Amino acid sequence: MRIANNVPALTAFNSLNSANNNLQKVIKQVSTGLQINSASINDFRTGVMF
Repeated sequence: MRIANNVPALTAFNSLNSANNNLQKVIKQVSTGLQINSASINDFRTGVMF
């Protein structure tokens, strides 16, 4: 029996999950009023908002 994996689909899935996790983190910070200390998070938020 042979198991075939669609590697590009798995890569895209993992990338999407990572972006979704980052977005959830930023939304939580913004909605709760937590201060954003990390420049990378701030850049990510700016990119999403605009």
